[in-house]
Amino acid sequence: MEDSLISIDSSQSKYLFVKKIKVIVLDDNEEEWKQEQEKEKREEEEEEEEEEEYENENEKEEEEEEEEEVKDDDEDNEEEEEKKKKF
Repeated sequence: MEDSLISIDSSQSKYLFVKKIKVIVLDDNEEEWKQEQEKEKREEEEEEEEEEEYENENEKEEEEEEEEEVKDDDEDNEEEEEKKKKF
């Protein structure tokens, strides 16, 4: 269900605002619920860490590729300069 307005009485412009909410049903065993919450939190943190690692690896690879390109460009420029000097 999404947030919405429901007309109660259009002649008087009365509306009922219906808000989407999340309902959590607690077990009798509060400790079990807490453990489950902690487990979910740890899983989320692990996922975030994995995403960060993946992003860091990608950034590192991109930097290495850029460095290689710069080196290649430098080498090409040096070769061209040497050719020009010879002629």
